[in-house]
Amino acid sequence: MNGIVRRVLLVTLVGVLLYGLFAVYTGVNQIGSSLSHFHGMAFVMALGLACLNYLLRFGKWQYYLARLEIRQLAGFSDRLRPHHHPWQGG
Repeated sequence: MNGIVRRVLLVTLVGVLLYGLFAVYTGVNQIGSSLSHFHGMAFVMALGLACLNYLLRFGKWQYYLARLEIRQLAGFSDRLRPHHHPWQGG
């Protein structure tokens, strides 16, 4: 498994574990009572605004690339692996 995937899964697992501990600490009934007063439309609106935010960011990024006349991000993979530098020897 890739290192980044492993880290994401670990952080997700820790988050779920912390939420479970919090639920046990505060009482599952109290959390259920709080969630029953939560409006589902608020979640839908927040999710929609978050998606709109990412859409606007993508559009802005594409605009900047077009203004700078960058057609593709060539060479990005070259930055992911080490290069041979003359001063390193060998």
